[in-house]
Amino acid sequence: MSLLSVLTLLAVAGGPVSDPALTGTGWTLRTLVPDGVTRLDLAPDGPSAPTLRVAPGGQVSGHTGCNLLSGTATLEGSRVQLGRLGVTRRACPGVAGTVETAYLRVLSQVVRYRVQGQTLTLYARGAQRLVFQANGAAPLPPAVQPPAAPSTALRPAQLAGEWQVQAVTLGTQTSRVPGEAALTLTPDGTTTGLRLSGRAGGCNAMNGQAELRGDVLHFSGVATTRMLCPDMAAENALYRLLGTPLRAEVQAGPGGDTLVWTGSLGRVTLKRR
Repeated sequence: MSLLSVLTLLAVAGGPVSDPALTGTGWTLRTLVPDGVTRLDLAPDGPSAPTLRVAPGGQVSGHTGCNLLSGTATLEGSRVQLGRLGVTRRACPGVAGTVETAYLRVLSQVVRYRVQGQTLTLYARGAQRLVFQANGAAPLPPAVQPPAAPSTALRPAQLAGEWQVQAVTLGTQTSRVPGEAALTLTPDGTTTGLRLSGRAGGCNAMNGQAELRGDVLHFSGVATTRMLCPDMAAENALYRLLGTPLRAEVQAGPGGDTLVWTGSLGRVTLKRR
């Protein structure tokens, strides 16, 4: 298993952390959303439940579920940055290692926090988040747990067809999409599988496979031809997005169906031809 043994970030200048709602207690991770789509709920007393504590002076300590954690925190309003994060080097097999790796990755990207009663939520880029419960607090009722993203059981046949690529957004950057950009989804005969083909940016041909799990597409084996094109921004962005889980939503309209794929890195908008 690959272990993130030491993670170092640039130190952030700033004053001490002074929010007593944040620093007045220790926190145990209850929910981990590592990619903006997948949600992992952890038992508060389970062996793989990470913890976090922020001291008034800005020192960060805790546990990853396997290794000890330390670092620094700087606050400005509701914004927070964590720096100088490091962990001990104990090997963490199985679930503990998977949780540790995801926890550290999201923790290193945290940009904002909110304390609401006995719940601390750390928000990171791309809809990633960490939801903690105050140590010693009674279990939270379902009504105050962060809701799971709604899931619609789509079928491959609903996504089948030829789709014009209208917009590709990676992060905050939306690329210009040539008019020839179109993708075709074809059911592969299984209950969840689709074949992908077409031209992502109107230049290079693309093909691959997709598996539909509920309303989330998981692409695999995606490959493209290698022509050098004048403007490859859209197809390069789409290729990156297809490497992440993408939630699919079909929106019916007077001008035909629109298909929207949304993931942790951005979104793709397609129009049925």
